[in-house]
Amino acid sequence: MTRTERIVFVLLAAYACGLLGLHALYYAGIFTATERDPSVWIHLTRTGFVASFFSLICIQIVRGRPFGLLVVAAASYSGATFIEDFLVIESSFFLPEHPMAGSLYALRPLFMVMLVYLAVLRRSIETA
Repeated sequence: MTRTERIVFVLLAAYACGLLGLHALYYAGIFTATERDPSVWIHLTRTGFVASFFSLICIQIVRGRPFGLLVVAAASYSGATFIEDFLVIESSFFLPEHPMAGSLYALRPLFMVMLVYLAVLRRSIETA
């Protein structure tokens, strides 16, 4: 990995860990002690995909194998969920009662740009 890739990967990993931490707190019942969100399956599916992509990319990096296609898949999935959340009136990820949710929601476009940049950079390195 190049130095730029390492920096972008660390920033993306911090964002993914923050997102996974928010979901762990949310589903532990801290924010919704009295009622559960009806879109639990959407949240669980998305959290599972984020954790799976993050784990698989880390495994491929440790093993020294190409991981560009995984980053492209993660960017595609992330872009699709971003568009879906943008088109839905009530975003299923926006939890206004917690400040970490607001910051993660505000940083999501930056996360998307970094993920697409990493995907393009990695694919150009692997296909050269």
